[in-house]
Parts: sequence; C-alpha cells; structure tokens
Amino acid sequence: MGKITKILMAVMFTVLVVGSLANAQDDSFAYVGAKRCMPCHMSPAKGAQYKQWMGTKHAQAYKTLGTDEAKQAAQKAGVSGNPQESAECLTCHVTGYDAPANLKTDKYDQTDGVWCESCHGPGSAYWKMNIMQGISQGKMDPAKYGLNVKPDAETCKTCHNEKSPTFKGFNWDEMYPKIAHPIPNN
Repeated sequence: MGKITKILMAVMFTVLVVGSLANAQDDSFAYVGAKRCMPCHMSPAKGAQYKQWMGTKHAQAYKTLGTDEAKQAAQKAGVSGNPQESAECLTCHVTGYDAPANLKTDKYDQTDGVWCESCHGPGSAYWKMNIMQGISQGKMDPAKYGLNVKPDAETCKTCHNEKSPTFKGFNWDEMYPKIAHPIPNN
C-alpha cells in the first residue's frame, strides 16, 4: 500500500470517527424546574397554570414528607430515617429525583415537589418561548423536544400505585379534573 493511500485512509477514518461523534446526540432531556415554566404560565389569558399548580398537593409533595404523618407512613413501610432524604420517598415526591445530576439544570429545585416536568417531560429542549410557540402553532413536533402534551392515567400511575404506603386506589376520571390546567381557547 502506497504512502498516499495510507494517508487518505487515515484521513477518511478520522473524518468518519469525528463525524460520527459530532452527530451522536444525547437524546436525554434535562429538568429545568418549575421556575422556568412560571413566566409564561402565570398569565390568566394562558390559563394561569403555574398558579393553579401552586394550589395542588403536587406542589407540596416534598414538604409533605416533612410531616409527622409522612414519617409514620414511611416507618410503617420500612423506610428508616427522614422521608425527605429517602430515595424510596423522593422518587415520587420530587420531579426528576432519579435523574443523573447532569440532567438537572441550575434551576432544578427538589423542594418544589412534583411539578410540570413530572407529567410533561424534562423541559430543557422545549421551555423557551419560541419552541413552545412553534409547538402550539403546530409547526413543531412536541415529541422531538421531549414534551408530553397529553399526559394520561399511565403517567400518573408511575407514582399513584400500590408501591405507595398511602395508596388508596387511583381513579383518573376523578383525579384529573383536580389537576387539569388547560390553555383557554382565545
């Protein structure tokens, strides 16, 4: 094999390797936290979803773990120590708790409890206004940006299930209206 052929093969190999690395994307989306959602979802004209969420038990999910009732439930379930520090409890009481640290942005705050991204997916690719506008106008595919626009009963059942020590059954038709936060038709 000639010297030029070896050089060309080395260059082609390098281009292929570097090109494939450059095109390799991490399809994981990061959690941006409820405060990233708040500015655009406070307006009554858009349904005031953030304010509505603040009035739900989901917004208090982390704080709930600090109550005496939660400590008793945890102890009864065999969880030792503080429920606010227990992975068994935090998995459902904190959005994205199980996600790796590199998938939690600087705005991520576990004390927010259960927020938007528990149902709608980590928001790092969709939280910006231009993306959300493109999605709402039907110009962009929400799935491409990690946005679940139609959470369903199965989404809820990842936490509202028999593994919870306080589970008393789950009825989607009864529970969904308590957390619904539609965007009004203008």
